[in-house]
Amino acid sequence: RRSRPRIGSARPSKRKPDSRSIPGGRCRSGRFRRIAAGPRKATAAGSSCSTSSAAAFADANGVRLKSALREIVAQTGRDLVATPDQSLILADVDDAQRARIDEILAEHGVTNAADTFARRAMACPALPTCGLALAEAERFMPALLDELHAAWTAAGLDDAAIPTVRMTGCPNSCARPTLAEIGIIGGSLDRYYLYLGGNAASTRLNRPYREKVAGAELAGVLAEVFREYAARRQPGEGFGD
Repeated sequence: RRSRPRIGSARPSKRKPDSRSIPGGRCRSGRFRRIAAGPRKATAAGSSCSTSSAAAFADANGVRLKSALREIVAQTGRDLVATPDQSLILADVDDAQRARIDEILAEHGVTNAADTFARRAMACPALPTCGLALAEAERFMPALLDELHAAWTAAGLDDAAIPTVRMTGCPNSCARPTLAEIGIIGGSLDRYYLYLGGNAASTRLNRPYREKVAGAELAGVLAEVFREYAARRQPGEGFGD
């Protein structure tokens, strides 16, 4: 029978190197490969790590967004700022540069035509990418937003007061749904927990409103709330209020 090692005794570790990976894979040395724009660089002795060219990430569907951003930075020298709401900001742009930026975006097929619901919405990847996901989120959200926008318009509401919507496929809440005016959290396959009462600035927690709502029923449940809000809201009152 094996005896337990004494405290402080040394024993060689049998743990394998961390096998988790990020895009680009893992180096043989056990360290992650760093993804960055630019050519491959020399690496330290004994290491197979290197940087990968951004050209490995192709633009898609006729929209060359990544190429456009690279061209904008090269021509203007402006900084790109990523926000917690998954937006990109081109900072410190003057009027002359803005005109050139609009031209570059048009040349690369990039349009800024998202409606207000889409601008104020966010979802985590969920199924099939995330191993923790219990329900759909990112793939389901576009169709859900179309239904919500139709219900919002049918209630007689305009785009000025459109609420923030955040959706996740599990309670880990990577898209921070508990801070949104409408928060949707997946609890199991095609069943969601609905939260209401956050604010647009994401400085207030929302509260549970409905449990285990089927995905196809979410728009109908929220349509009732939209009508109530349209009938009883006060001047300057946001949806989450």
